[in-house]
Amino acid sequence: MVTRLTRVATLPLLAVILALVPRLASASAAASPWRLVWSTHFSVAAPLGSFSRCTGVRQATCAGLPATLRSQWWAYPDGWSDTATKWHLRVHRYYSPSTTVWIVGGAMNIRLWRGTGSVHSAALLPKAAMGRTYGEYVETFRVLNPQDGYKSADMLRPVGSPGGGPYEIDYPEAGWGTPLKAFVHFTSHRPRFVARAAFGGAWTTTVIKWTPAGLSFYANGALVGSLPGRVSSVPMRWILQNETQTDGTAFPPPNSSSTMQIRYAAYYAWMG
Repeated sequence: MVTRLTRVATLPLLAVILALVPRLASASAAASPWRLVWSTHFSVAAPLGSFSRCTGVRQATCAGLPATLRSQWWAYPDGWSDTATKWHLRVHRYYSPSTTVWIVGGAMNIRLWRGTGSVHSAALLPKAAMGRTYGEYVETFRVLNPQDGYKSADMLRPVGSPGGGPYEIDYPEAGWGTPLKAFVHFTSHRPRFVARAAFGGAWTTTVIKWTPAGLSFYANGALVGSLPGRVSSVPMRWILQNETQTDGTAFPPPNSSSTMQIRYAAYYAWMG
């Protein structure tokens, strides 16, 4: 039997516990080594043609975008050669964000296409993740109609000299319709990891975690692979690069297209 005296004595204790709950939650949040800097669920629409009048990397702006998106996104300008063209592969390709990218219904759509000539591709850069050292890079995407010859090679790339570290960290990378891969490109070697997830019709979330202690790659919460140690301390740009396969095994056929949708993207700064 609980006496009245016991109940009265319990009330101050309960008040103390309730008062501590917000402080404990705040302390837990403060202990997190990650701080959200930027994220988007693509709530602002941008019709096809909005990713236009894009400047070079020094200005890094696309004047055709609505103002709220202009402050968040940059794209490689129309006419820039993509990787396959730089490598002199058989089918030429060019970045063409004005004819490939639009935002509607809470998703960014990237439709790579080829008529009878060159392939039109796109590389998008979140401005909040340009020139950052360390971080967590998150994206949720799917490919609606995977087509041989099209691929993604989303990457972290140094702003300046690699400084002894990798000159490129690619993830997710692969031909659309094939398993996701991660590559860390050093001058002398290239570690490679393969995920169970693939560039297909299912929504997939990938994460790159880059800290002074190393690199880790995730797909749908599962660890794909990791590289311990201080891989790099050079500021990087996050590039969502979508173009054509460069291994020579497949070329986009004439009059073909394939579309990636991205419904979420985020950058977290490392505070550890």
